[in-house]
Amino acid sequence: MSDLNTALTRKKPADLYRFHSSAAPVTIKKFVQKKGWRFFYLDGRRIANKQEFLTACVKSFALPAYFGNNWDALEECLHDLSPADGYVVLFDLADKFMQTEDWQTAVSIFQGVLKEKNLYMLVRGEKVKLADL
Repeated sequence: MSDLNTALTRKKPADLYRFHSSAAPVTIKKFVQKKGWRFFYLDGRRIANKQEFLTACVKSFALPAYFGNNWDALEECLHDLSPADGYVVLFDLADKFMQTEDWQTAVSIFQGVLKEKNLYMLVRGEKVKLADL
């Protein structure tokens, strides 16, 4: 968990990172929450397209009932996350969704809120091509 602790102490800037830890999501969640940060989990086994990604975001981020189920609505809701010291999104087994053109749109949306919200998106998968945390 030392890589994650590096993020939580802000020694690396908020961004999208490849995350090598094999720790279970519940273990990561406990670690993140102990530091006063909020944790969100996206299970890539159930995400192969835009609609499945948005549905997973609705559940993980507990988005409001009025969520418009589109990219603009996701961006707006991410900007409106309730206050916290920071946020960690673990996108597990992301390979399938990363092969779609919608992945780049999702990345763009998250990059738009990373610095403002001190949000780290940690991505795990066999074919993940991001900088390591």
